[in-house]
Amino acid sequence: MKKIRFNINTRMLVYLLSGATLIYLISLGAVIIQTVNSTKKDTYRIVEKTAAEKANLVKSVIDSDLKAIDVLADAGSTFKMETFEAWEKIYLAQQKAILENNPQYISVATSFELKYIDSSYNNDYGRLMRGYYREGDVIKLFDAKRNLDGDDYASNYYSIKSNKNHFISNPELFSYTGNEQDAVLNTNISVPILKNNEFVGLAGADVNMDYFQSITDSIQPYNGSYAFILSTDGTIVAHPKKEWVGEKLSDVDSIFTADGNINKRIDLGKTFTFTHHDTLMQAEYQYTFSPIKIKKANINWALAVAFPSTIIEDRTATFLQTGIFIGSLGLVVMGFIISLIARSISRPIIKTTKILKELSDGKIDKSNLLKINTRDEVGEMANSVNQLTEGLYRTAEFASYVGNGDLSVDFHKLSDEDMLGSALLEMRDNLKQAKEDEARRKKEEKIRRWAADGYSMINDLLRQSKDLQELSYSILSSIIKYVDAAMGAIYVLNDSDKNDVYYEMITAVAYEREKLMRDKVKPEEGLVGRCAHEKLTIHLREIPENYVSVNSGLGESKPRSLILIPLKINEQVLGVIELVSFNKFEQYQVEFLEKAGETVASDISTTKINQRTEVLLQQSQQQADELAQQEEEMRQNMEEIQATQESLKESQAKTQMIFDNIVDAIITIDSNGIIELWNPAAEKLFGYSSKEAIGQNIKLIMYGENAREHDNYIKRYMKTGQRHVLGKSREVMGMHKSGKKFPVELRLEEGKLGNETKFVGALRDLTEMKKAQEDVEQKMEQLKELNEKSEASKEEMRLLVDGVKDVSLYVEYDMNRKIIDINNNFLNLLGAKKSDMLGVKQGAFETDPEKKKEFDKLWKDLSAGKTRKIVQHILANGKNLYFSEVYIPVRDQKGSIYKVINLAIDITDTIKKK
Repeated sequence: MKKIRFNINTRMLVYLLSGATLIYLISLGAVIIQTVNSTKKDTYRIVEKTAAEKANLVKSVIDSDLKAIDVLADAGSTFKMETFEAWEKIYLAQQKAILENNPQYISVATSFELKYIDSSYNNDYGRLMRGYYREGDVIKLFDAKRNLDGDDYASNYYSIKSNKNHFISNPELFSYTGNEQDAVLNTNISVPILKNNEFVGLAGADVNMDYFQSITDSIQPYNGSYAFILSTDGTIVAHPKKEWVGEKLSDVDSIFTADGNINKRIDLGKTFTFTHHDTLMQAEYQYTFSPIKIKKANINWALAVAFPSTIIEDRTATFLQTGIFIGSLGLVVMGFIISLIARSISRPIIKTTKILKELSDGKIDKSNLLKINTRDEVGEMANSVNQLTEGLYRTAEFASYVGNGDLSVDFHKLSDEDMLGSALLEMRDNLKQAKEDEARRKKEEKIRRWAADGYSMINDLLRQSKDLQELSYSILSSIIKYVDAAMGAIYVLNDSDKNDVYYEMITAVAYEREKLMRDKVKPEEGLVGRCAHEKLTIHLREIPENYVSVNSGLGESKPRSLILIPLKINEQVLGVIELVSFNKFEQYQVEFLEKAGETVASDISTTKINQRTEVLLQQSQQQADELAQQEEEMRQNMEEIQATQESLKESQAKTQMIFDNIVDAIITIDSNGIIELWNPAAEKLFGYSSKEAIGQNIKLIMYGENAREHDNYIKRYMKTGQRHVLGKSREVMGMHKSGKKFPVELRLEEGKLGNETKFVGALRDLTEMKKAQEDVEQKMEQLKELNEKSEASKEEMRLLVDGVKDVSLYVEYDMNRKIIDINNNFLNLLGAKKSDMLGVKQGAFETDPEKKKEFDKLWKDLSAGKTRKIVQHILANGKNLYFSEVYIPVRDQKGSIYKVINLAIDITDTIKKK
């Protein structure tokens, strides 16, 4: 059987029309289904939106009423107990105004706990309730006291009192006249009155619910739809069936309530929808409940919108009919359009096929191009064929040029993926690169030969035996000629004076006189100093103004290029080459100059070392002559010093003789308390040899508080300069090497040795003097024993005491430490009158502050009946006096101590002799 062959136009019509029809029908069906679903969703969304908007309206009304009662409660917290009656009159007037201005209010009232408004009332229960209510068109006052026998725990009032929360009651029918025909549906709104967060009462209002009926009557988004409002417990607040208002929904339609689980879902406070057969309308209805959330009272009501299910079915049928009609019309139009499209596509394809066949045969005719001006895929295909034809023509032409050796011809590839064009360009570039590499290799070889000839020239100059200046000039002039420079100079480091290091111009070519005068450059100064400091080449193509100029008989000209090369070896810069040129210094010239600089630096280093060696040899010879002369002068000086030392030794011997044979111990210390001198008397007194003592701290021979605080005493004196003990004699306790402590008299003086402070101390042993004092005290003890004898010897004791008064120093004190009697011997010694001394406290004349602190312990012992002995130093009548004293407590007949006798001996002379 022969297979039927269709041309491209027929195949496109069959394939496109059948495929498009199938897709169109599927799409149309999907659109119709989507439209039906969308219609259902839109219907539900419109109903939910309507319910939510009206629920918010109801909520705003209730919130407004709740806010008004909130304000009333806030005002109710401003009363004071003492002015409550006057304040309540104003408050009642405010309640009446609220009732008059809000016709939906049936009553407005407040309750106050009696214990907060009546000072005579002490119970935690009992309240005063006052306010206004409507009776027809008349507003009346009511006044009552409630709960006088105790709170009603089941009442709403007690719940608000306990929890301090806002309250909205479930709506109920109520009549203030008692007639059922006057009853209206109302709800009570109550707000606690708080004072310092304590419940003192509440403010409330009964609100008529009739207003909400007008809201539900206005809700009818679709024919046959209606709305109603339910409270928390399911009480009907508003409903098209007026006789149901005030009743519980579960009582009038228990099946509907149970089917939708309505009461529980209202309490959850969420939107919900369900379907139910409406007994009122005798049809299936959709019910959408929107919550009315009253947050302050923590309760939820609901507004429901009901509409018949047939609304959705009617709207869906209408959309389905419209969709089928539009679909049929669309199929006819689509067939006609596809036919036109097929013809517009097939014709250009036939022409394109013809051209491609010619190209495959190698025939490239630039004039044989497709002329299609469409901007679709067919136009793009025609453009691609035209571009291919033109591109192949250009490629053939480019290959012809390259084959003839013209590598500069330009060529643009057909695209980034043009393999033939890329290969031809790569071939051309490789040929160009090979040509450039050959030219560069020749140039580099020429530069290497030029640099090698330059190094050879410099090495030849360096091998010639010349001094540094002449050699530098030869090198500089040769380098200037070799690099085609105009002028130049060489600077060499001069560090012969370490305090004045500089770079000195030792040679120059073609520099003007002014430039030659500035022949010394400090490190870091100017371009030369900077080059030397940084150890780097400086190459300037813009020379600073007035830096240098080239003068000739024809005039003056500014050079274009300046280069400074550091002459360094081992990172030490020994000089700088400066070159100026009218031409730019090429990089290979710079590299040649840097390497040449290293060679020149090495030769300069060697030359300078040789010159320095020659100078050092000359200096060495000169120093040898000067040393011989100095040795002769030193010999003469030594003879003079030897004579001076012999005189000094004789003086030191005399001083040492005095120091070694003086009776008192002499010790010197520095400002840190370190012993520096220690005479034989000090060795005898303390038991330490001078070798053991010198270099130790003076605390070595001190005892007690003086030893612990001595360093601080010195520091304080060095800081303040206040003299407490310098220049005075005082008794201190010394410490022998054996560990034995003993009393010594110390006199301390200050001396200066240059800028250093020294202290000299003279010390004397007081042990013998103390023994004498103890003998005196022993005699005084015997006198005390006589005082303690029997009553029979009291007269004898009195005579003895009188005798003691005549021959000794006698003072009596009361137990307040004040003088009550003093004999003439003591008065004469002190140079005072008896009237002046009576009442003076014991210790008033003591000069040592530390001793005064010990008097408290002394009197404590005397009060306990103990006899005490002390040595006291006083300053009286301009004289330093020392007394050995015995204090004897005296008892009365009852055995109580009532006074103290002080018997003293003047030991001033003994102390001074010691």
